[in-house]
Amino acid sequence: MDLKSVKFIELDSQYGFEYAQVIFEVQSMGLSSSSDTGLIVVFTDREKYYSISGFYSSYRDGVNYRRFTGGPNYNGLGLCYIGYSKFFNGALDRLYEEACSLVESLGYNVETGYIEGDGSVVGVLGVTKFGDVGVIEVLLDPHICSDIIDKLVDLHGFVNKVEDFDPKAYSRYVWRYRSKGWIRYLAGEGVVSERIGREDGFNMKVSFDFHDIYIKRAYLDGCFYASPPSRPYSLMAFFRGAQVNELIFHQVKSGFRHMDLYGISYEEIDMLFDGLFVKASKYLGDV
Repeated sequence: MDLKSVKFIELDSQYGFEYAQVIFEVQSMGLSSSSDTGLIVVFTDREKYYSISGFYSSYRDGVNYRRFTGGPNYNGLGLCYIGYSKFFNGALDRLYEEACSLVESLGYNVETGYIEGDGSVVGVLGVTKFGDVGVIEVLLDPHICSDIIDKLVDLHGFVNKVEDFDPKAYSRYVWRYRSKGWIRYLAGEGVVSERIGREDGFNMKVSFDFHDIYIKRAYLDGCFYASPPSRPYSLMAFFRGAQVNELIFHQVKSGFRHMDLYGISYEEIDMLFDGLFVKASKYLGDV
């Protein structure tokens, strides 16, 4: 992995993790195949406690941040965050493999989105794509990688560090990552639900609430990766106000097959919604 020509931004902890999120998002969206080769944003804080949920995880007490990549939740005192994005015209599984290679170059291993070192979990990994921009988020315990920036420079030889970067220029965007509406995404239990879970830890759960014979709301909760990242939620909204019938379930299953997934297979998606259809039909027949 050649990172020598990427734009490298190091952010001081005084600005808060939400600044790192906004800067990484906005700068990443500006990448193109012709003008840029990549971007790395590094943020380190050793004082604050962080509970950061993956994009598809339901809110739990104590969560104070949420990221736009899927995968496991991060919990720990302090945070070393590495956001890496680049033009990437490939599948999500290839991007995940590249992310694992980046983590391994720093001396750690990845299992089911969890980063491991010396036999214990020391962080989590997130990946997604926005069009042709691949996004990798590495969240690590800073107390076991205090020399993370030195490692990155020594291993990959950054020569394009931005020295005069002004985080305050992004203040008007920060509210998006501070808002309760963003952080506290709550997937309700619903009156019927179906879950698929692998032995390796990846999982997905979908639940329904009803109003009379109509689906009032569909809830999504899980640990997996998807691209485009918001597409699974768009498909959940497709259920709202619909009756339970085979056509609507077929359309949602087809929608999942037209996105890029990692951690959950298309066959497992089909099994989940087939099971949910049976449970929802039975529930409506009993009420």
